[in-house]
Amino acid sequence: MSVYGADALLTVLATVALIPIAMLPILGTVVRRYGRLRGWPLLASLGLLGSAVSLAAFTVFPLPAPGTLDCEARALLTYWQTRPFASIAPIADAVREQGLAAVTSGVFLQVFFNILLFVPYGFFLHQVTRWRAWVVIAVGLVTSLLIEVTQGTAFYGAYDCPYRLFDVDDLLINTTGGAVGVGLSVLLSRWWRGSRPEPVPDLEAPRRTRRVAASLVDAMLVLAGAVAVRSAIAAGFIAAAGLDRAVEVLEHTGVAITIDVLVGAALLLAVPLIRRDRATPGMLVLNIAPADAAHPERPAPRRAALIRYAVRWLMYSVNAGLGIAIWAVELVVVLVRKDRRSLAGLLGRTVTRTRPALAADAGLTVPQGAGGPQEQAGGPQEQAGGPQEQAGGPQEQD
Repeated sequence: MSVYGADALLTVLATVALIPIAMLPILGTVVRRYGRLRGWPLLASLGLLGSAVSLAAFTVFPLPAPGTLDCEARALLTYWQTRPFASIAPIADAVREQGLAAVTSGVFLQVFFNILLFVPYGFFLHQVTRWRAWVVIAVGLVTSLLIEVTQGTAFYGAYDCPYRLFDVDDLLINTTGGAVGVGLSVLLSRWWRGSRPEPVPDLEAPRRTRRVAASLVDAMLVLAGAVAVRSAIAAGFIAAAGLDRAVEVLEHTGVAITIDVLVGAALLLAVPLIRRDRATPGMLVLNIAPADAAHPERPAPRRAALIRYAVRWLMYSVNAGLGIAIWAVELVVVLVRKDRRSLAGLLGRTVTRTRPALAADAGLTVPQGAGGPQEQAGGPQEQAGGPQEQAGGPQEQD
């Protein structure tokens, strides 16, 4: 891998991996607020994720090709445009010279598309978080500042000099776009009540979409963790022995498998083992957890966490092809079985329930508006139809 390849990989990972991970707490907030992950809350969450990734992608890409970046021997700050309205003032000159035709000029379109780029971000951020308008606008300003600093520092030193400039006017333009998005969100909320649905108790069985989303979150976190470990190892070897040695070590099959296994075990085995509800990080974000199939009011036993990890994640860490094949079998089993139990659920003897439902069975208090009922006075719920029929409705098996 060349230096350019390493820089490109860093850029891609920062925009495609880290930004979605930063959105996970917001996704968890949506699930707990409404007690569901469907309808408009789901679409708004996906819209926020998509707009955040788009912001990073459009402001970072395209990357300069090797040998095309002409870096002059001058201070970094000389690449920064710090004079307010220097980029906006030419629009007035274009209007005086061209009239209405100025709307097709480059100076106008650059400002217009910068505003347009931040409108969805401000809109979906307000729809998902329901923060005060000024808070969302402030977050848009900070996001814009982060983007500009990334550009102005040559991706924090990844390149010899910036290939895009820091422009103080972009802070004003981008924040304006975010404010427009917030305004549209406020209007939608007043006009359409469906944009803010009433919370539900979240006692019913989680749908397949929610369970799949939890698995995708787990996979994303494992990928990001493995990348972080590889980056730390690469930095150490680059400092001690150079880039070529770092690439040689990381491309060794044994090293790659060891990293994947350890990161996967730390996140998807150790975390469930130490938690009473046996939930993985992805399950926690989606507010679900595995339960004992024979006694659905109880959390899954530790052996179930071991089995679920081995079936879903260990094989993939050791051999990606084999792991994907097992995932395909899991999908077929879920689609074929009427109770929608997966291979991991069958072997581990577990079903998937919402954490508020498990808390209700245990007689714990779950605050209203967080996707759960108030404290159950009678303790564990009596099973009316055996282990698979719950008081909150038939449970969809995992």
